[in-house]
Amino acid sequence: MRRMTVPALLAVLLSLLASPGGADQVLTLTVTFDPDELSWETRDGYDLPRLSDCDLTCQAGAPQLPVRTIQAALPPGRSVSRIEVTDTRSRILPGRRRIAPAQPAQILSRGAGKSRAIDRAAPDPAIYRGETPYPRDIAELTGGGRMGQVHLAGLVIYPLQYLPREGQVRFHQRIEVVLHLTDRRDGTLQRHTRPDGRDPLRSMARRLVHNPADLDRFYPAGERSFTMPGKTDTAEYLIITDLAFQGSFQELADWKVRKGLTARVVTLQEIDAAYTGGDRQERIRACIADAYQNWSTVYVLLAGDTQLIPVRYAYAMDSQTDYNDLPCDLYYADLDGDWNADGDGIYGEVEDGIDLFPEVFVGRAPVSTAAQADNFVRKVLTYERPEILDYQEKALFAAEVLWV
Repeated sequence: MRRMTVPALLAVLLSLLASPGGADQVLTLTVTFDPDELSWETRDGYDLPRLSDCDLTCQAGAPQLPVRTIQAALPPGRSVSRIEVTDTRSRILPGRRRIAPAQPAQILSRGAGKSRAIDRAAPDPAIYRGETPYPRDIAELTGGGRMGQVHLAGLVIYPLQYLPREGQVRFHQRIEVVLHLTDRRDGTLQRHTRPDGRDPLRSMARRLVHNPADLDRFYPAGERSFTMPGKTDTAEYLIITDLAFQGSFQELADWKVRKGLTARVVTLQEIDAAYTGGDRQERIRACIADAYQNWSTVYVLLAGDTQLIPVRYAYAMDSQTDYNDLPCDLYYADLDGDWNADGDGIYGEVEDGIDLFPEVFVGRAPVSTAAQADNFVRKVLTYERPEILDYQEKALFAAEVLWV
């Protein structure tokens, strides 16, 4: 038996670590910020910075600073175990600043028509009197998920750090972040795709991610699609509706076919008979997941109001109890997991492991009667097959103050 030398053994180990299945494979991202796009406001005696393409932090009492959220495309079957900032190009901005503290969120409609005091947060002394820059870390990992077949990681990047003791601000114009990758443990729904590789969801992911060139490298067009042997029936456009409305929406499905899509109408009665689940929402979602995997489904129309196709009420936030059960059709679009992983009957909590990225595009036609179904389909067809061509680039946007 031939004995391996130490250098050769090290080379093998390094090659394993660098391979797609290696535990320490890395991905490097570079995020830049333009100093010309930084501006300042004065508010209640405090300084408030604004930076293009950034939101503001919202931890009550902490300095309110710009933050940018980004999504990174990862190699198939990979997730991020940790991140580290390996390089920055930074400078201290001239002058002294007193950064405004973020304020708690307010529900504007509560107490409408009455004068009411707004609780304001004072500067947190642990931060404003401390010696530690805020935020301490200029890059944080927020989680991961999957949009269709594309694996993603979310990060928040802080271009400004407040130095409270000096009353100064450090501006990071360039930040290099290394993502350490590991194997993704959860299962992935495999999708039967068209032979031509057409995938609008992948196109959407490409516009979303910070590293589109990596996405194209990790997921070459036309590759990594799962095609079932002998599979010919597809339904890129799936319409779910009540049996009473099937005829109306079959006309819409036929029109989608004429436009070049494959389409199918499935009734709620068929779903209740063919799929299992604790309630109708779960059975409908199981049907959509089946269609996504086996029929190439990209678009789903829920053709019925909520008394026919019920919404899933999902968790929002503990701090505002009125907003803990929001009606959420994203439940039918994000097909990862079951939205109730901890089994407590509260859907969409952080501990349920949802990623909020869709696998399909979902819309709803809020019809309750056959007449409304006919009217909805007629309006759609009239819009898509117009006889008058002078209004398609015009739009009306309406808004209302609900509590007045």
